[in-house]
Amino acid sequence: MTDIATSVRSGEMAELTAVSADTLRYYERIGILARIPRTTSGYRLYSRDAVVRVRVVRGALQMGFTLAELATIFRVCDSDDVPSQSMLDMTREKLRSIEGQIEELRRTERYMRQILREWRLRAKQRLQQREGCRAIYS
Repeated sequence: MTDIATSVRSGEMAELTAVSADTLRYYERIGILARIPRTTSGYRLYSRDAVVRVRVVRGALQMGFTLAELATIFRVCDSDDVPSQSMLDMTREKLRSIEGQIEELRRTERYMRQILREWRLRAKQRLQQREGCRAIYS
């Protein structure tokens, strides 16, 4: 059983991971999280490793992984099995997708920096025009 000093109950787990208790139970049901030990009173006790895993899941979902894919990946990782060729291919494809997203974010960053430079220049020019007008009317 999990050491109580290093484990958290559902409410704290939900708070630490920004995921609802219902979602945590669902993750357990589909194999994202291993079967969670319970106290004699029936409370789930999540390990610190489970906290990390849920955070990884949240990030992976944002990168385009599905829960089914993650459940499969974690099952292989947890069992020390050798991944199948299809898992390797899927992971390689996800990596390519992430690299594409990173490149798109870099393009967006460059575009936004250019907009900021243009806006600063406009603001500076407008300020200079106003100062010029004040000098004329003084």
